[in-house]
Amino acid sequence: MKSVLVRLLIALCLIHSFSAGAVDVGNLRYDLNDSNLTATVSGLVGGSGAASGSLDIPEYVEYIGKKYSVTAIGEDAFSGYSHFTGSLTIPNSVTAIGNNAFSGCSHFTGSLIIPNSVTTIGDNAFSRCSRLSNNLIIGTSVVTIGKEAFSGCSGFSGNLSISESVTTIDDGAFDGCNHLSGNLTIPNSVILIGVRAFYGCSGFKGSLAIGNSVTTIGVGGFGGCSGFTGSLTIPESVTTIGSSAFSGCSGFTGCLTIGNSVVTIGVGGFGGCSGFTGSLTIPESVTTIGSSAFSGCSGFTGSLTIPESVTTIGSSAFSGCTGLTGSLTIPKSVTIIEGSTFYGCTGFTGSLIIPDAVTTIGDFAFGYCSGLTGGLTIPNSVITIGKDAFYGCRGFAGNLTIPNSVTTIGTEAFYGCTGFTGSLTVPNSVTEIGAYAFGGCNGFAGTLVMGESLQTVAGNAFYGCSGLTLLKSLNPIPPEMIRSNDGVFDLGVSFNLPLFVPDESVGKYKSSKGWKKFYTILGFGNNLVDKLIYKIIPGGGDDGGDVVKVVDGHPDQDGILIIPEEIVMDGKKYPVTEIGDEAFNARTDIKKLIIPISVVKIGDEAFSNCTKLHEVIAADDVKTLSCGDDAFKGVPIKTLYLGRNTTGKPFAGNSSLTDLTFGKMVSAIGSGDFAGCGSISNITVLNPVSPTLPDDGFEQSVYKIAKLSLPDEKIDDYKAAPGWKLFFYIRGIDEIMPVAVVIEVTDTELIEGQTTTVRAVMTPENVTDKTVTWGTSDPKVADVNASGLVTAVKPGMAIITAT
Repeated sequence: MKSVLVRLLIALCLIHSFSAGAVDVGNLRYDLNDSNLTATVSGLVGGSGAASGSLDIPEYVEYIGKKYSVTAIGEDAFSGYSHFTGSLTIPNSVTAIGNNAFSGCSHFTGSLIIPNSVTTIGDNAFSRCSRLSNNLIIGTSVVTIGKEAFSGCSGFSGNLSISESVTTIDDGAFDGCNHLSGNLTIPNSVILIGVRAFYGCSGFKGSLAIGNSVTTIGVGGFGGCSGFTGSLTIPESVTTIGSSAFSGCSGFTGCLTIGNSVVTIGVGGFGGCSGFTGSLTIPESVTTIGSSAFSGCSGFTGSLTIPESVTTIGSSAFSGCTGLTGSLTIPKSVTIIEGSTFYGCTGFTGSLIIPDAVTTIGDFAFGYCSGLTGGLTIPNSVITIGKDAFYGCRGFAGNLTIPNSVTTIGTEAFYGCTGFTGSLTVPNSVTEIGAYAFGGCNGFAGTLVMGESLQTVAGNAFYGCSGLTLLKSLNPIPPEMIRSNDGVFDLGVSFNLPLFVPDESVGKYKSSKGWKKFYTILGFGNNLVDKLIYKIIPGGGDDGGDVVKVVDGHPDQDGILIIPEEIVMDGKKYPVTEIGDEAFNARTDIKKLIIPISVVKIGDEAFSNCTKLHEVIAADDVKTLSCGDDAFKGVPIKTLYLGRNTTGKPFAGNSSLTDLTFGKMVSAIGSGDFAGCGSISNITVLNPVSPTLPDDGFEQSVYKIAKLSLPDEKIDDYKAAPGWKLFFYIRGIDEIMPVAVVIEVTDTELIEGQTTTVRAVMTPENVTDKTVTWGTSDPKVADVNASGLVTAVKPGMAIITAT
């Protein structure tokens, strides 16, 4: 133990021989080194309370006959000495300024000159010396500018010159020096620009030149430096551009050139740099583009090139880059398109190419990219289409193809994409469609098919899809309808569209919440032609051929429902022979009904409770029209033209009927056929041979008040005929007006320059004036002359009318 103590005493003696320790000379305290006669300033005699005025640090200090060179200002030497109110002078003998040496000396004034002898400026050396003003001159020997060395020195208003000796500008070195002005040149000697090194230095008013030795620009390196002007070139030496490195540098006015060595562009790297112009080319060395990397860079005026080397594009990476033009191609190496990646990039004027590698299209990914054109094909790799992914992309003009890989289509995913055309198929893989997912997509036309795996459809998913004419749901289990805020689920413009479902599921859909609102729900065994829905009856014709019956459908825009004599499906003609049970039950959009000669049967309750149906015309024919129970029950028919015999007493009980015409082929009126029709005031019979009429064919009051009009030459015959002789008022027919005009050819296709002649057939045939006026809905597509000769002018569709 004694030998150890001896050795310790020897060591202490050795240390004492090389250092004079802390001494006070004048108003300063020093640590002296006897071995090399150097001195380090360690503080102020009397502490911070003794600080006042200026601080002038000498080059030499004498102590006990020795002269020491002042070579360093120690750590924390004057930290927090806020009572200095004058200038600060550092002598040329100093080579190192320690950490926190002058930190918080917030009342020093005047310029600060770091002498050429200094090689190291420590961390926080001058941080928060906020009243130092005018120039900051850094000597030519400085190698390292420490972390936050000048952080918060907001009073400097002159130029900043960094010498070629500097290799490191550490984190926050000039953070908040927001009044430094002029250009900023980072010399070729600098390797590292640290995190927030120049953050908030908004006073610079010139160009920024970055030396060709810099390898890293740290997070927020130049963030908020809004005064830089001109172009910006990132040198070839740089491999990493940190997050927000140039965020908010809105003053740049030229091109942005990124060197071929950059691997990573950090989060917000150039966010808010709105002055860049020209095209933007990401070099082939880049693998990662961070979130908001170019967000708000609205000045670009050219194309965007993203190389195949890029594997990650962060959220909002290019959001708000409104001037980028041309097509947009996502590289094949990218697997996820993050949220808002291209949000608001309204300038794109070409197509959008999404590669097969992409699995997710994030929320708002392409929202408001309104200039993208052409159709859109979602690749087979995509699983999720996020909410608002393509919101407002109204420039698309073609088909939308969604692959079988997609399982979710988010809220408002395609809202406002008005340019999509053609039909829309939601594939079998999709399980969820968000609210307003296709809202406002009024360009879709024809059929909407919803796949067999669909489980939920949110409110207004297809709101405003006014071009749709037919809906198909392939899921045998009705998907859940999730209501919107106003409690309305709108598929297209209304629930008037026919909905086709699996045959065995019709009942389920008719009783399911939401779906049961559709007026027409039918199994897949039915077919839509124009606005009417038909079911094929194999071998149902008189000759054993296939015929069809009408099971549902819609009238034209004027409320006129015309049942055609035949239809064409898949190139084959089918006679229309029947109107099915409850086919148009309780419909309020039908005002007038025209029944052709081909129809021989009207089913039970086919038109019952059609409360707006006021006129019915059954064309002339020898075949009897068989009507089921209550076929027209509750229908307020006022005008009725019967061109043939009927069975089933379809119009009995109609108290609204006032005008009744029997065509020339009507040969019999049955007992009670018009029982309860007490309002009939005008009856016209066109058959020169009086049809059989029992005494109870009409109400007794009708015989007394109704005017009976007959062929002039047959009045006497009718006056003697059973039943007819009971009428009090019998007169001849002075003028026979047409009841209906039907064009023989309803639909036809012509090649430009070809012609066809159409003929108008009037009901009844013996009208007094058979003059017809021909018209066309679009003479630029098809013209028609006074004789019904139609000439094709150019491709398109035109409706030919006869009045």
